[in-house]
Amino acid sequence: MLLQVDFDQKFFDRPCYRLRPEVSKTEWSQFEQFAHREPIFADLKVAASDLETAHQALQRSFRKICTQVELTHELAQIEPVEEVFFSDCLELTDAQRRAHAEHFRACRFRQDPLIPTHVAVDLYAAWIANSLRGGKRVAALGINFCSFVDANGIRHIDLLSVIDEGRGYGTRLLKAVAHDAKLSKLDEVRVTTEIENEASMKAYKAAAFDIGSFSSVFHFKN
Repeated sequence: MLLQVDFDQKFFDRPCYRLRPEVSKTEWSQFEQFAHREPIFADLKVAASDLETAHQALQRSFRKICTQVELTHELAQIEPVEEVFFSDCLELTDAQRRAHAEHFRACRFRQDPLIPTHVAVDLYAAWIANSLRGGKRVAALGINFCSFVDANGIRHIDLLSVIDEGRGYGTRLLKAVAHDAKLSKLDEVRVTTEIENEASMKAYKAAAFDIGSFSSVFHFKN
């Protein structure tokens, strides 16, 4: 699958594309034509075990950026959490959104040495604004938040961001989101994060999330 990504384009100032397996020969050929014609950015995420697609990407000058892991909470171990507020949106100032964005140091765009830090921060700040403005539900402890959306019996976490570190807020937010999912009669909660994000991985483990599958993330930028 080869898709154009309009959201990323305004930050990279070039056409942006997303590839997902299975990538056909025709789609690889289309990608090569795009890359030959003009500067582009592209990302590819594949199962860590999909070495063939990874090889095809590396042959075309993609670079491996990070490993992502999908974690699942099956809602067997849940407990209520006090002081976590649920709403359909969360109002933050521009400065607060940017502070959150600057905090995403282990996310894939920040790990890519070819992406300037200010570009990655601008992108994450816009992502945060979109996630909190009403399209998803939000659990919050002050200005710390976890946004999510429910579909087909599964709660998908979009973003987890904690500015006030060292207080266990990330774990409390995740436990509250899982408890609310159980009350909403959902089957499980899922989230994908970078395995290099040590703080998030620690919070998910403390909140009783289990590791599922691993994916390799590649970027192309010419």
